[in-house]
Amino acid sequence: MFAATVVAADELPSFVAGHPHQHDQLAVVSEVIEISREYRCFVRQGAFVCGSSYPLPPHTDVPAEVRGFAEDVAAAAASLPLDPLTVDVAITPAGPRLVELGGVNSWGLYGADRAAFVAMMEAEANDRWNLDHPE
Repeated sequence: MFAATVVAADELPSFVAGHPHQHDQLAVVSEVIEISREYRCFVRQGAFVCGSSYPLPPHTDVPAEVRGFAEDVAAAAASLPLDPLTVDVAITPAGPRLVELGGVNSWGLYGADRAAFVAMMEAEANDRWNLDHPE
C-alpha cells in the first residue's frame, strides 16, 4: 500500500509546486473511480494460472469474469516481451477494469495457489532453457 491523495485536475500545478521535496517520487494521474474489489491474476501464454483478491484479507478466489478479463488483457498485450504476466483487475460499477499490467515476480501471491504459481514458473524456465539449448 502507498499513500495517495486525490487532487482535482485544475489544482494539480499548485499541488506539484507545493511539494518540491518529493520531485523524484512516483505520481499517478488518473480519474477517480469506485473500486469494490481488486484481484491479482497471473497469466501465462494467454491462460489464467492462479490469483486472488488483494491486498487485504480475507483473500478470495478470482471470479470467472475477472479471469476472462485478465486473459483478454494478456491477449491484447501479446506483442509485449512479457510472459508470464501479472494482471491486476478492479471491479468497478462499470465492470472489470485494468489497474496494472507487468512482468511476473513473486510479489503479490496473497491467497493465490502457490503450487500453480511455482508450476507456471517452472514451465516457463524449462521452455526458455529448451529455446536456448535445442537438442
